[in-house]
Amino acid sequence: MKNNRDFVKKVDEELKNNKEKMNIREKKKLQVLRNLINIEYSIFEISIADFMFGMTTEEDAYLSMEYKMLVSLYTCLKLNEVSLYGEAKMIYRNIYETLIVLKGIRVKKSRKLFEQWYNLNKNISIQDKILNPIKKPDNSNLKQFYKYLCTYCHSNPVMGQMINEDDHKCGELKESIIMLEILILMNYFFLINFVTTKSKYNLKTYAPDHFGKYKDLKKQFNLKKKICIID
Repeated sequence: MKNNRDFVKKVDEELKNNKEKMNIREKKKLQVLRNLINIEYSIFEISIADFMFGMTTEEDAYLSMEYKMLVSLYTCLKLNEVSLYGEAKMIYRNIYETLIVLKGIRVKKSRKLFEQWYNLNKNISIQDKILNPIKKPDNSNLKQFYKYLCTYCHSNPVMGQMINEDDHKCGELKESIIMLEILILMNYFFLINFVTTKSKYNLKTYAPDHFGKYKDLKKQFNLKKKICIID
């Protein structure tokens, strides 16, 4: 009877193979996404000094959640780089929910909704509390995308993935990379419009050199973003 093959070694070999043989187009796109995440962190880093003192509970929460979003996006990037698209898709919904809920809380200016989220007193339904009350503009695409993300994080036949040597050229990997791109762009909007708003004023008023760097980073992001969109 043959000895059982080392499963971890087997998976390591298959992931290494998928990374090495990945289509150059996907490799380039993942590199652009890596650059976008790096720029988002640079914007985050240059902004946090103004939050170190006198933070409100909400400011502190948004700041820490932004860092967690960057870690989650990085994790998904690494998974896609070795063609683990199924595992990445299981994380996407959590990123999406967080961004939608926190944006909804800020737009609604609802202290009650924030406290429900912050104190874990009640699970906030994205559909009922955030998306459904919005009448204009049309948000059917947001609802459809959320429904699609939910498919991959519940117990069903499509969650996760089998691993084989051809994962690097399958359509699901391409789809996963596009989904990651969408979430990175959503996080940028959240970062610029809801996390660093206080810092933008302080940088412009008291640290013009840093504000200039902040603006340069935004330009860099928009230039690299166009590469993804064109591609």
